[in-house]
Amino acid sequence: MSKSDSTPEVPRSAPYLDPYREAVDRFGPSFEATLWANENFQTIRFQVFCSLFDFTDATIVDAGAGDGALARYLHEQGIRFRQYRGLEAMPEMVERADSLAPPNASHVVADFATDRSSLLIDGVKPDVIVFSGSLNTFTERLAQETIGHAWEAAKGAVLFNFLSLRTDPARLTGDTGPANRFDPLAMLDWALNATPSVAFRQEYLKGHDATIAMFRDAD
Repeated sequence: MSKSDSTPEVPRSAPYLDPYREAVDRFGPSFEATLWANENFQTIRFQVFCSLFDFTDATIVDAGAGDGALARYLHEQGIRFRQYRGLEAMPEMVERADSLAPPNASHVVADFATDRSSLLIDGVKPDVIVFSGSLNTFTERLAQETIGHAWEAAKGAVLFNFLSLRTDPARLTGDTGPANRFDPLAMLDWALNATPSVAFRQEYLKGHDATIAMFRDAD
């Protein structure tokens, strides 16, 4: 499958989607509408994901795909995934993502926080589900609930990143816009209650950001 040929419908309104709708209305379907601080930070987060999971020949669900940058990054790095499905709540971003999509990548309009079926690919569990920056406008509790749904839906692993509350005190007074900081110890404890097979990294942006990977043991 390469591109989505379905007619997208705008998902119902939700507070965590409002900042993205406002950004799309202001900037159009562009990098700025993803609410990333800069493209370099985005790339570093992708590099961290790749250090924790081998995406080669994997089926991937990218929950909150924006303009599909992760699929393009993997392709540019020579990592040939079997299938990539990007979930994005803003139809304009889905259209842009499909126009830029590498082989075996498609995107659909979906609010993954409320539509649990969207975490599957045509009803089948993917190898891995990733959340890159897409939990930032959630509360910590909603983030955990959503990751829990992904854990049930993923065949092999769930990877997610978030802004860390355990960072340099000077950063805590900085403006993160609509993004919330989560307590990494609480997020790590939550993940460990689901599985003992967990990896954690927070050094890559000097504590500004954290990444957790949860793995299912091979049968």
